[in-house]
Amino acid sequence: MITRHFSIKIRKYLSILILIVFGFWATIYIRENSSAFTAITNIPALSIVTLFIICFGILVCNGLILKHILRIFKIDSSFKEWMSITIISTAFNFITPFKGGAGFRALYLKRVHQFDLIYFISTFSVMFLVQAFVNSVIGILCFSFFLLKSTPVRPIIGLWFILIIIVSLFILRMNFKFKKSHKFPINYIVSILNGFAILRKSPSEYRLLIIYTSLYSLLSILHFKITFYSIGINMSWVAVSFYSATQNVAALIPLTPGGLGVLEAISIYISQSLSYSTSEALMVQGLTRCVFLSLVFFLTPFCMRYLTLSSSSIIKKSRDKDDMSI
Repeated sequence: MITRHFSIKIRKYLSILILIVFGFWATIYIRENSSAFTAITNIPALSIVTLFIICFGILVCNGLILKHILRIFKIDSSFKEWMSITIISTAFNFITPFKGGAGFRALYLKRVHQFDLIYFISTFSVMFLVQAFVNSVIGILCFSFFLLKSTPVRPIIGLWFILIIIVSLFILRMNFKFKKSHKFPINYIVSILNGFAILRKSPSEYRLLIIYTSLYSLLSILHFKITFYSIGINMSWVAVSFYSATQNVAALIPLTPGGLGVLEAISIYISQSLSYSTSEALMVQGLTRCVFLSLVFFLTPFCMRYLTLSSSSIIKKSRDKDDMSI
């Protein structure tokens, strides 16, 4: 417990440090290069509307992923429920570090649907791995194209994509089935890996998970394509796909709320290969965050109200059913 507590404190202080350093640097950089940010004030209204529509589509994809994972565990969730869970979880991810939205999902599903925490960790891990795998495949394909065209690109990014693909395939394809243990933390690890086996017993739902994750990635590519175009950069589809893949993989690193500072650092790191400036990297990230935050926080109060009312009704029905069975 001491080691775990120490680890949590280290991650907390690391998150605060990243935010302070990034905030300090960004403030100075924007103040000294204010003229380079004029493009952000001339974004067409049609582009803004289109970005909002795409962002909503991305949220729907995330919700469908959650819906089909729950169906594997015999939990039927309505559109309003899985969409509300997704939107509120996204809001928590933006305001809390270490994927705080996952904590909300876990608590809600446990309280309302009696969804075991171990199975939730399994499903969350599968979502994490599938997203990492799909985006790494896109990333390595774009990386290979750059090499064929002799485009300067950092080799470590390609190696990182290859490593993620290998690890993800190994875990997702291996048919784990371990004997239960009563020793901590072995019992938790065994339960999580055995949860993977349950997910693989529903190949149709598993395929849908991959399809919706791929659709999520395609919408993300389109989103960044329009975002770059909105600030005056007509980036190629290969380049914007590479950018999107690196951002989506980096977003899985739960260090700061919404990956603030981390995603910007990755964006700047690959800017030389994709031929855009540091100020343009910050504008793209800023516009992306503004659109997502505006949409999510506008919808969150309605979703919270719906889940509060519907969860009370579901819990009451469940208790009445238990009383009748007694």
